[in-house]
Amino acid sequence: MSIKRSSKQNGFAMMEALITAIIVAIGVSGVGVLLLRSVQATQDSSQQSQAMWIVQDFVGRLRANSPAAKSGAYIGSTTTVGCANQPTMCASYNNNGTNTEVTATCSPDVMAAYDSWITVCGLDNTAFDTPSDFIVNPSLNSTCSLRDASNSCIQYNITFSWDTKLKKGNTDSTLRTNTNDYTMIVEVN
Repeated sequence: MSIKRSSKQNGFAMMEALITAIIVAIGVSGVGVLLLRSVQATQDSSQQSQAMWIVQDFVGRLRANSPAAKSGAYIGSTTTVGCANQPTMCASYNNNGTNTEVTATCSPDVMAAYDSWITVCGLDNTAFDTPSDFIVNPSLNSTCSLRDASNSCIQYNITFSWDTKLKKGNTDSTLRTNTNDYTMIVEVN
């Protein structure tokens, strides 16, 4: 007795395997996109935290030097100061393994210039020694937003800006950069 096989069943297992492979490929690509978005969100959150830390540090420096803050010595932007020109430091420090003694007269205004510079620039170009080293194009801008009757600055508006991930939709890379910022208003006692 001979058994006849139905020709309708030929290739059925191959079609099941092919459809399963397509479904798995779509799922894996979806998980890849989800992972990429998660990494971008983590990066943005990290930069926002760094910016808040930098501004809080600057506010602490400003409040600790209230005579200079009231005189307006903290008004300015780090983009105009530039990191190449380190201002006078009011304390001895380690400069690439050697102790550097500072003999300059330290006034509140000298300390204010140094505070503005160190917040964004850092002491060493070869080491990560400031939180802004982990942020792209950091910029700190400080303005006096309120003066009292004697023309002393009693309130500052501090804005820290940096570049973030690229926007889609433009072939020119200079037009694809987002700028993010963190702003804080602080009163001087």
